[in-house]
Amino acid sequence: MFVRLSGKANKVVHFEEFDIEPQDPQLGQPLEIKATIKIDEPIVNGTVSSLSITKYVGLGLFSVPVKIPCISGFGSCSGSFCEAFTHPDSKICEFMKGLGRQCECPIQPGVFHTPEHMTVVLPNPSGLGKLLAKGPYRITWEWSGPDGTQLGCITADATLK
Repeated sequence: MFVRLSGKANKVVHFEEFDIEPQDPQLGQPLEIKATIKIDEPIVNGTVSSLSITKYVGLGLFSVPVKIPCISGFGSCSGSFCEAFTHPDSKICEFMKGLGRQCECPIQPGVFHTPEHMTVVLPNPSGLGKLLAKGPYRITWEWSGPDGTQLGCITADATLK
């Protein structure tokens, strides 16, 4: 898996470290996430979280990017970061609780490290869905302030097996 971290000096959110194990993610199997995120200014209500998931369909030079639509909160979805952040069952809230912090907005500046063994289990579709789900993806997660200014961004290229 290849991960590009946002390193621009004018960003508010800096992904200083982001690692996923195993490097060859498999459907139905857990991913362990290790991250260090530095936030320079408060993240306020009205901040938008945009996740874009693109699957490459085809072979080699003939592959075509297809954006996965947002269906029932899964796929390429955008929404209020604070709403997702404060939901008690969200992975983001779980992350903050692991740091001994509350799930509340605004998010105060600081350096945040994932707790040990933070895992996400990839869905495991069956039949044709499993065949269609395998392959190369580009995943981009972007945060934008209430005025539309990009606060931070991370992009990863991965191939699901």
